[in-house]
Amino acid sequence: GGESWEYIIMTPVENVLGDNIFPGTGKTFSIDLDDYYTGMYTNNALVKIQATGRESVNLPSSFDNLFVSVEAGEYMGGNFQYHNMAGEPEEYQIKNLDYTYEITKYHITNAQYAEFLIDVHQQNLISVIWISGEYGYGVIRGAFHGHGINEPRLQENCEYSYETTYEQNFPEYDFGGDANAYCQNGYDWYKISSPLTSGAGHIWFNGTTFVVEAGFGNHPVQDLTIRGAMAYAHYYGLRLPTKEEIIKAGSGMETWDYAWGETPNESSSDSELKQYMNYTNGGFYNPWGPDCDNYISRATTPVGYFNGSTYYYPEGFNDSPYACQGNGEILYELVTENAVSPYGLYDINGNVRDLTSTFITTGGWTSRYMTFGGSGWQTKSSARSRFQGYFDNWGSYGSQFGYGSTESGFRCVRTINTTNN
Repeated sequence: GGESWEYIIMTPVENVLGDNIFPGTGKTFSIDLDDYYTGMYTNNALVKIQATGRESVNLPSSFDNLFVSVEAGEYMGGNFQYHNMAGEPEEYQIKNLDYTYEITKYHITNAQYAEFLIDVHQQNLISVIWISGEYGYGVIRGAFHGHGINEPRLQENCEYSYETTYEQNFPEYDFGGDANAYCQNGYDWYKISSPLTSGAGHIWFNGTTFVVEAGFGNHPVQDLTIRGAMAYAHYYGLRLPTKEEIIKAGSGMETWDYAWGETPNESSSDSELKQYMNYTNGGFYNPWGPDCDNYISRATTPVGYFNGSTYYYPEGFNDSPYACQGNGEILYELVTENAVSPYGLYDINGNVRDLTSTFITTGGWTSRYMTFGGSGWQTKSSARSRFQGYFDNWGSYGSQFGYGSTESGFRCVRTINTTNN
């Protein structure tokens, strides 16, 4: 009975204004449709603006002095490794971000994530569910606010359900399972290991609360799903960075291989690079490695570890592949360099990759989130600042767990609104 429309629905544009936007009138933004549909013309465009409001949660003290500011302006974009896989065939080019944002100089740590889990668990906002037996693993399951094509799973749609534990079989361990488990039907956020088995996550549930494995509190949190990372950021009124924000904060106007400067670079020797970052086969024998035969990376270092400090380790840790065989007794000493980005970020290279909120919609990596930088599990080539990868550990609804990644961590961002218009 009315006018007929032929239409296409464009991809949602996330965070047009960003998070933590002050209320007020006269606030504007613009969308250039030519950025999305080149060669098309219309004199009618319908735009839906969706804003989400929520009760403010004060940032815990662990965020004190954690943010660095990245001013609005130009940065050097482009030239992504495997750019065709993300549908972005571009070379180096000057780009611009027209807003100021703050980003955490370090990755979120195990201690910070455990603090968050304790808080939401006390409010019955999550479930702790044990999946398998004595040497198995469990999951933390909760609601999700939605992002892009990810449908939200809201708290009001969550169900209470009693989850049995393994206490009857292993009375000395309480593997969890809450009588009033909330969001039993939510999304998986985090993979927890049994106290009887080693896991990359390093956060355990003792039946009452969450504890971090000794020595790993200041290490970047791992074994997260993308929803688990976003849930953390959203809880504090923050968000995950976009690919553009990571590139700018990590490299600025430079095209260096690594965040700290022109040299050492990818062509440099392992003996030089081991003073700057944690990466596989870098000649850096990681004291947090799982065993003496596997010291070379395959484990994280504390956030900001490569900061110009000199570290000494007690007897028992030996910087020698032969020491474990009884052929040497070497006191370990490591002199690090200050491996910081132009904007003050640490661990842009090595340790863990940076998760972003950028969802890939074209190319060979579609329906995945983009990551940048290398990790302690990767080579010096793939630890470069602009090295591009993908992350598809969703945390599926229901029984299928989208396993978290041992190689990925995340930072948090907030947009700074400095004007009234």
